[in-house]
Amino acid sequence: PAPRPLLSATLRLALAVAGAVAVVALAAYALWANPAEAGRARATAQSLLVSALDPGERVEHQAYAYQRYWWDYFRETHGVLALTDRRILFVGIPPRNVLVPDDGPPASERREFPLDTLTRVARTRVFAGAAPGVLFSARGAAEAFGLPTESRAAADTIVRVLERRQAVSRASASRDRRAQEYAAWLARLPIWHRVERGEALSTLATRYNTTVEQLRALNGLPDDRVRIGQRLIVKPQT
Repeated sequence: PAPRPLLSATLRLALAVAGAVAVVALAAYALWANPAEAGRARATAQSLLVSALDPGERVEHQAYAYQRYWWDYFRETHGVLALTDRRILFVGIPPRNVLVPDDGPPASERREFPLDTLTRVARTRVFAGAAPGVLFSARGAAEAFGLPTESRAAADTIVRVLERRQAVSRASASRDRRAQEYAAWLARLPIWHRVERGEALSTLATRYNTTVEQLRALNGLPDDRVRIGQRLIVKPQT
């Protein structure tokens, strides 16, 4: 007689159904906690954003955004991403743990980048390419934020404003560098002085922080006498 199968067809079907139910239940748990409450989280983050601002700080542009973490990948921290006149600031509300009663005020998270520390800002795909978003980098640190569809235009505005500011900052830094190089070049040039009435080597030495002996050596003078209109080197080229 043919060998009997180890598991009957009915048992195999029951196990398959149980596995499918478990997968659906886990997926529902993973996806339910925050996306269903994204609106509530954003509203809460919006109110917390106001209290997170420093005195005199002003919000210029903002967009809704969210973050994910590898250890809790399918649950999102929703909040508000703001560009102020001082920094990039994200205020988010992490997903609730549905297995633990939560009667207190919602927890919140903050991420910030002072504008003078930003090294890169880009609209790109984030979370291993799974979602459109924006990436901020600053001196070795980086943060990625996903963008819901309705906030992508606002995020594009933030990126454009930051890119313009960075371009202006780079141009200003380049001008400052050239000015410093020119000043250093000028400082290496010799300084000449035309003798006026009442001036002597001793007064010129005091004015230019040198000595009478140095002035005589620079100009090949046999003694301390100078004449009106005489042109003297008071600082040599360096």
